[in-house]
Amino acid sequence: MDNNLNENKRPAENDPAFVSEEQKRRFITKWLIKRTREAYKPRWRRLHGTERLIYKWFLYNAVMLNTERFTITVQTNAAQLSKIYDDMCMDNPALFFLDGFSYCVSDGLAEITMKYDLSFDETVNNAAVMEKALRRLKTACEGKSFLEKELIVHNCLTSEVTYDLEADIPKYDSHSIFLHGRAVCAGMSESASVMFGYIGIDSYTVVGDYTPAKDAPENPRHEWNMVRIGDCFYHFDVTFDNSLSRRRGTQMYTYFNLTDEQIAKDHRFSAALGRSGTERVDYYTLTGSMFDDKESLREFIAERLRRKESLIRFRMSYDINKDEADKIEDIIADVRDREAPGTAFSYCSYFDSNSFAIMIGQPLKD
Repeated sequence: MDNNLNENKRPAENDPAFVSEEQKRRFITKWLIKRTREAYKPRWRRLHGTERLIYKWFLYNAVMLNTERFTITVQTNAAQLSKIYDDMCMDNPALFFLDGFSYCVSDGLAEITMKYDLSFDETVNNAAVMEKALRRLKTACEGKSFLEKELIVHNCLTSEVTYDLEADIPKYDSHSIFLHGRAVCAGMSESASVMFGYIGIDSYTVVGDYTPAKDAPENPRHEWNMVRIGDCFYHFDVTFDNSLSRRRGTQMYTYFNLTDEQIAKDHRFSAALGRSGTERVDYYTLTGSMFDDKESLREFIAERLRRKESLIRFRMSYDINKDEADKIEDIIADVRDREAPGTAFSYCSYFDSNSFAIMIGQPLKD
């Protein structure tokens, strides 16, 4: 995208959506209906009968920003209400303003009052900011292939957003990146789902944990996306690629369209919402830069140097360690000396996922 996601943080004063209270209401209702219709809803698909009715009651009152008490006229209980409310929120990441609900259950019937984290005007304003960014996204995606659209979303969230656990801003919801350019994994993944939905790509968020670094707490909670490619879904973790890209100083695609088997090296998750596809459709496979052997890698690097490319990315299909990475560095140096003698280069590697980036002529960040 040519413009930052969080550009123009306040709508123009002459924006027609803000002329009157009636137009504000019309704008936000229409906007929320569209976003919730675009959302792929795997948790809804698992519900049946009464559960779906409760889900619909929650969703309708959220979209209408209802502040009045309403009654769910079916038999239910506190545990069921909490689970279905959580399912509804996870399925519909554009409902960034929700802050739970209060209830009273009597004779099996529940009286519900929705709770909101933002005022009506703040909700309208934030939605207007998001809409402007989403329109720029849609314009950038016009005429693009599926892969190109995915890459636009990915690169927006890795180059224009900062992972910030300490910032004193809302950072767990989909509006955080559009207003502040900062978020944690929940904000990034929910933003990605909203962005994908806007450009017609099915996706949803999944919650699990990941294998932490030695000094990190055990089983840290983590959130990422599943993206539909054909008839199957694949893992898309923009938070991890965001961190890698910023550390390395170049775009990394290590967690782009992975199978269950690929991502299970450092992510743990439940398959309750379904398994991924098994076909390899990750970035490196799709771009012809995944290698089983060093000779093929040697030819690939040589060809890219002959084309005078300044950045070369590739990935090995097998597990590597430091010794193996040193051998690959020797191959890079050998091919450089043969094809472009005297040219400076640097490279980085990420052992857990066997991915590399070579920068020709300038250093990568440590």
